[in-house]
Amino acid sequence: MSAGLAYHYFASKEELFHELVTLALDISLNVYETAHSSPGTAWERLVRLVSNVVPAAYRGLGSLFFLVMIQSQTYLNVPQATRDLIARRVPRYNAVLIDLIEKAQAEGSARDGDPAAFANAINGIIQGLAVLNASSPGVQMPDPETILRMVQV
Repeated sequence: MSAGLAYHYFASKEELFHELVTLALDISLNVYETAHSSPGTAWERLVRLVSNVVPAAYRGLGSLFFLVMIQSQTYLNVPQATRDLIARRVPRYNAVLIDLIEKAQAEGSARDGDPAAFANAINGIIQGLAVLNASSPGVQMPDPETILRMVQV
């Protein structure tokens, strides 16, 4: 799409960026919520979640959405409306992970420890690997089970 065509649909690059962040949030939060509400044990749902998120972080549009989300949370000149959107919606990612980890701990399938710290570690690994993939396409990525071993009993 040419720059001129983009401005036919969006008044500014900030508006376009906001729409990309909204789309990335909608898609990725849907993956989290779907896994969270799916049948099975908490551990099975956690594995399902990470198994769905990890491949998406490294291929096609999913990898680009991860980079948009990282940029939206780290760049200083992100428009306030986009910052507000992120502030409202991003905490849900950790809430889903924390809930699944707490339930998996109660079931005995996740090790004892701070569920919030485990959730931050899982999200951090996935985001870090998405950045690595963007800078070094084709690099070998760990499978979801490897990422979850730090939590598994």
